[in-house]
Amino acid sequence: MAVLKACGVCKGGKIPSPELIARRAKALKLLGKRLLIGWKGNKKIAVPKFDRACHRWGTPEMCKGCYCRGGGLYFHARNNELWLQAHTPQQFVDEMTRQIRAKGYAGTLRVHTAGEFDPMSKKIHPLHGAAYLEAWKVIAKLNPRVTFYTYTKEPWLSIKGLPKNLIIHANTLKNFGSAAWCFKMLRKNPLYFLCPCGLPGISVDKICGVRCKKCIDLPSQYKPLFIEH
Repeated sequence: MAVLKACGVCKGGKIPSPELIARRAKALKLLGKRLLIGWKGNKKIAVPKFDRACHRWGTPEMCKGCYCRGGGLYFHARNNELWLQAHTPQQFVDEMTRQIRAKGYAGTLRVHTAGEFDPMSKKIHPLHGAAYLEAWKVIAKLNPRVTFYTYTKEPWLSIKGLPKNLIIHANTLKNFGSAAWCFKMLRKNPLYFLCPCGLPGISVDKICGVRCKKCIDLPSQYKPLFIEH
């Protein structure tokens, strides 16, 4: 008899119910057919978010232990990646703007809870690399009541000339470690700032965008440090 394995969505190794299997099968049929904004955020992030799969997804170089491997985050990231690969920069701008305006949203939107800007070495599709960055610049200009923020380790990406409501904290160096390491780095560089997640007594529940807005309020030249937690 074959042993059924639980997928990344399930907790404690439980076999999914028939209802959940049916919902998942229906969702898979729509995979890549429409762009998804995570309007409810997640446990840590209290603002809407947009995810995609990074260029390492599905390769041997995929980061070990990456939280994008399973669950709802994986579905959103993979879905949006498939959509991006099948559409042009203008279609991306139009669809993001349509969804934001249809919701009447004015606030903060986190870009890339999962995902990253592409490396420039390989051009895979029209929404790759610089074209993808330019699309976000246009989206930000068309939606001035929304603040978009994200992070990148891509060395080619320049933060010069970004719209004021598009904040990209760029850092090609290591930006996470123990609390002691983070405090040591803070003393070395006045442009570093510390994410409070991981500090003793700090709950991460819905912290980003409500209880902490450093990544949103500080301009792009500032670089966050993260305590491993």
